[in-house]
Parts: sequence; C-alpha cells; structure tokens
Amino acid sequence: MKKFFRFAFLPVVALMAVAMVACEPDNPEPGTKVETILKLTSDSGVTFPAEGGEGVITFILENTVEGTELTAECDAEWVSNITVGENITFTVSANDGEERQTKVVVEYGELGFEVNVRQHSKDSDKAFIVTVSEIATTSAFISVEAKDYTMSYYFDVIPEEDYIEKDGDVGSFFEDIVAYYQEIYPTIDLVAFLPNLLSTNNDSDSVTGLEPGTTYYAYAVEVDPTTGEAGENWTVEKFTTKEPGDPSKCSFEIAITRLYSTDVEFTITPSDESVAYWYAVTAVDSYPGDVPMQAEVKAGIEAAAVEYNLSVEDAVARLIVRGTIDDTWFELEKSTSYYLYAYAMDKEGNAAGPMYKETFTTKEMDISDADIALSYTIFDGDELYASDSVKFELGKGKAVVQCEATPNDYAYYWLLQLAGGDLSDTSLYPDDATINAMLEAGGTFNKLCTHYYMDWGATATMLGFATDYTMMYGVLHRELIVPSKEQCVSIDEYRENATAEPMSVLSVEPKAKSAMDIKSQKKINAPVKPYRESRGNR
Repeated sequence: MKKFFRFAFLPVVALMAVAMVACEPDNPEPGTKVETILKLTSDSGVTFPAEGGEGVITFILENTVEGTELTAECDAEWVSNITVGENITFTVSANDGEERQTKVVVEYGELGFEVNVRQHSKDSDKAFIVTVSEIATTSAFISVEAKDYTMSYYFDVIPEEDYIEKDGDVGSFFEDIVAYYQEIYPTIDLVAFLPNLLSTNNDSDSVTGLEPGTTYYAYAVEVDPTTGEAGENWTVEKFTTKEPGDPSKCSFEIAITRLYSTDVEFTITPSDESVAYWYAVTAVDSYPGDVPMQAEVKAGIEAAAVEYNLSVEDAVARLIVRGTIDDTWFELEKSTSYYLYAYAMDKEGNAAGPMYKETFTTKEMDISDADIALSYTIFDGDELYASDSVKFELGKGKAVVQCEATPNDYAYYWLLQLAGGDLSDTSLYPDDATINAMLEAGGTFNKLCTHYYMDWGATATMLGFATDYTMMYGVLHRELIVPSKEQCVSIDEYRENATAEPMSVLSVEPKAKSAMDIKSQKKINAPVKPYRESRGNR
C-alpha cells in the first residue's frame, strides 16, 4: 500500500489527555420533519476503455417524498440505456475518436450529485493510462496501464497546489522524492534502491493519508532505473476526495490493549474514518476538565505554529490523525491513573465534537505474559539409592524432590530453583527482590526437570519465573514444600531427564509491609534485542 508522500513532519506538542464518552444518535421528536438523504456510494468518476462497457452507479436514498422521482440524465450520445432502479446503470459505446468526457447528473427534488464519465481514445498516444477508482475521503485506488511493458516508471499522487507550483512537471516531483531519500539515507545505493520504487508493465496500488475534499493528480512518470532521472513520458489523472463526515456526530471507541508500569498500548477507533481528531494522555490528578483541556491543546498548537513558523492550520494538519490508530504512549509514572482522550478537531484547532476518554492506571511492576507452570514429585532417597547408588549417592536418608517447569508459548528464558526456608510471604519477600536474589544465586536457565535432596520435614520454597524475548518478567511462582514419607511416589515415576542441583541459598532481606518498595528489575544478560524501545511522547 502506498502512503501518500509528505516531506514535512512536525514534532508533536507535549499536551496529552484521554477520553471516552458515549454519543447517542439523535432521535427526532414526534411531528418533526425528517430530512431526505441522497448520497453517492460508488466512485464520483469512472473511466472506460475505448471499447466501451457497462457502468453502475450506487447510492443511498432515505426518507423519500411522495410524488418525487429520482432521475438520471446525460447529454452525451455515447452514454445510453440509463436505467434508474436500486442502482443506476448505463452503457458506454465504443470510441473511434479522441478521448472524451461527460457526466451523469442524478437528481431527486433539490438534491443531487454528478458522476464524471471518461473514455480513452482508440489510438491514444499516451505512454500510460492512469485510472483512479474507489475514491474515499482519505484514500483512492490507482491503476496504471503501460503501453511499453519494458518501461520503468513511478506512480503516486500529488496535491493540486503542488502540481500547479511545479507547472505540471510531475517528473521534477519524483526527483524531489529521490533527493529526499538520499538526504535522510546518505549512504544509500541509488541503483539498488530504485527497484523498490519503480514499476514495469501494469501495476496498481492504494494511496492513503489524503485530505478529504481535496483535489489531487494521480500520475505515472517514466524513470531511468540507472540514474533515477524522470523521462519525457508521463500521464496524470485529476480527482477529488470525498468530503468528510460531520465531526460533531463522530464517536470514539478507546481500548487499552497492553498496560505496563511506564507505558500503555492502545487502539482508538472513530465511528467516522474521515473525521480528523486529536488524542493524548494526561494524568487524572492534573486533568482540568474537558473544555479547559481542549483549550490547553489549542494553545499548545498555536505555540508550536509560532515556534516552527507555520500557520495554525498547517500545524493542525501535521498533528491531527484520521482513521483507526494503534499507538504506544511512553514515559508514564508507575502506579498512576491517567486519561486517554480523543475528540474531533477542526482546521483551527478547536474542538469539533465531544470529548471521549478512558481511564487506566499504570502498573507498579511490569508483568509479561511469559509464564511457566511448576510441579513437584517426592521420592524416597533410600529407594533411589538402592536402584542406582552412583547417580543417587546423596540420596541415602533424604527426600528427593523432583521439580518440573512447563513453559508457555511466550516464555523465552525461565529459571527454576528450590530455596531453603519459607519465602512464600510476598509482603516480606517482594517479587523483585526475590527475582534479583535468584539471579545472583545463579543456576541454569531453561531446565525442564531438576531434582534436589532435602531432609525429611525440612521447609523449602520452589520458585520459578519466565521472561519473554524482550526480557520482561512474568509472574514469580512460589510453592512451599515440606517433604514427608506419606508424599512419596513409586520410583518408576522418576523422570530420567532430571539433573541434580544444589538447593539455593537466597539472600533476600525481609521487609516490613509498610516499607515495601519495588525496585527496578535486574535484566538477564542475553543476546536478544529488546522488542520495545522507548521513543518518547509524541
């Protein structure tokens, strides 16, 4: 999918807060006149080959008025058989002459719309045929037919104001794009890079990130694949994106997808993908209220416009978003409540709709989905010694505790230990301090089965945790073990893959509950690049 090319990227103003409000549809009062709606749902422009073909126009017509009929007309003789029903259909005859254009006018009382109809000539001298379809508020679909299938070319869209500024020279616009890439990637090998941009034969793609109600030129331009220079052959096709919906009626669904101690992952889904909106995060304690928050955001945008020598409208255009977004907000405070908010915004930075916000509280400590299930089995050491006096030479008079770890799909590393004493009270032995003590005590990672020698009636704690590949810890599991003869099972159940490990002596200083202080986690030194990297607030 092609992303509409932009050169300017404005650093975001550091103003953030969140919202989730429900917006109920308006219900007309009894006796209130209901407005008739006529809306085009298919493309506002269609292109036919020289051979002609059949056309279909789709629409929505609601709240009809008795005695009013829907009509569709076209002045061109080469458009015929116009039929009005659930859809509007028509026939385009073959073209033996020059390229031609007309329009189908659809009316219902005072309401109406037009659909542009274009047909290529039979012997067009253009190197490319560019067709624009599926025109929406912020996207379109571009198809290119190349007459010379060996010719390399680039295709994309350009705003009308840039097209006019370039005097219609789309070749120079492409060369600007190449220069931009060379500036941000100075070591790039142009010849090796160009195949990633260029096409041959026929090609098509979506363009996104367009502005609603804005005129663009879709273009295809010949490019020398060895130099990146634009050639003399190019073709353009003009189109206009659809107008955006009513921002005052746009609601937002805000979902927290992952929550950590210092950052949050979320999805914001607007009810109308064409509406521009602002979103941010702010602490609940410092949230001034919906209207004051919106005023603070506007003031921040105005300040940014001055700092970067932009108009307020240009600054807003660089800061707003449209459509569903998945994002992560970083550098939050632990154990703190925040609002994630969103609201529709107009071109001047004013609120164009109600505030929607969702409350969340960051964690005191990050917990990964990586996990292990722990289990243990107790054997009579004398019986094991009798079966193999070499392997179980330390088993005489002891209980042999076989501990097993079963990792889940998220576990990348895991550590299993049996520590002497009762470490089950998390208020005295916090998770972070216990994990640090386990790491300092050493041990072998990723062992599935281990056995330990214990005195009968002694107390020990089986401990285990896993990390994902980002080195974030999962839950620390603890299970108290006090072996007795009654717990023993047959030595036939002993797992031969178990290896002997000495019991761990953990140096975890007990803490009073009132003095509990979660320290930063100690990371395992492993040759794995972290998946999450702090990128700062937007």
